[in-house]
Amino acid sequence: MEARILEHDQAGSGEPPLVLFPGGLTGWQSWLPLMPTLSASRRVVRLQPIVNAEGLAGRPGDPTYDAEVERESIEMTLDEAGVAEMHLVGWSNGGRIALDFALAHPQRVLTLTLIEPAAYWLVADMEESARSFQEYLDGCAGRELTDEDLCEFLVRAGLGDAGTDFKSLPQWDFWYSCRQALSWGGEGIASSAAAGIEGFERLAVPTLVIRGRSTSPWLREVAGLLASEMPEASLVELDGGHACILENPQQFVAALASHLESAVAS
Repeated sequence: MEARILEHDQAGSGEPPLVLFPGGLTGWQSWLPLMPTLSASRRVVRLQPIVNAEGLAGRPGDPTYDAEVERESIEMTLDEAGVAEMHLVGWSNGGRIALDFALAHPQRVLTLTLIEPAAYWLVADMEESARSFQEYLDGCAGRELTDEDLCEFLVRAGLGDAGTDFKSLPQWDFWYSCRQALSWGGEGIASSAAAGIEGFERLAVPTLVIRGRSTSPWLREVAGLLASEMPEASLVELDGGHACILENPQQFVAALASHLESAVAS
């Protein structure tokens, strides 16, 4: 697969901008509730990764898609948007992508914020739910996904338990329309992404790691590992699960603002 300029948009003004990478299911739409607040005092740029754009279009995963294509596409898109240095924020799969990009281009990243980054392989040796999640994604790769596959993902991502009636929730129809994004994972992207974030413990960029207090065990462990091993990282916990920043938007915005201000002051 060839790298390409991604769908992107921006709001607000003020430099350096805040750049947002979204989660692996719903993509950049998940940032919409936070955009008015985040863009009130700063330019905010949203990117829609290939996995989300292709998944929303209903296309199954391409085995030639990997982390290098992601990085090149992001670099092309940021250049197109006129972004040089940035405050980079990534949520879930977007957190994993943000960490990968920051390691490849540390000179462009002033601060890094990782919200429950989905780098499950980091804890697969110690956390059974991480190993199980990897097996789940491997089974989804490149095929048409069902509503059962989607429900399983929502449980594994900590958005509900096995007894949750996801189909009765108002966001179900949108989740279902995005389900093919989950088929863009699997061994190819995982192995290339894992290679891309080797050496994260040497990334000397001010980093805020955020996790929900009731999130799934593997997401909790990944966030804790990064916060403890990265040289300039701090950890903030919010009430809720994987969508804790939407459940507690004021607390999230306050934590992010404090993180950016501290980095500037230092």
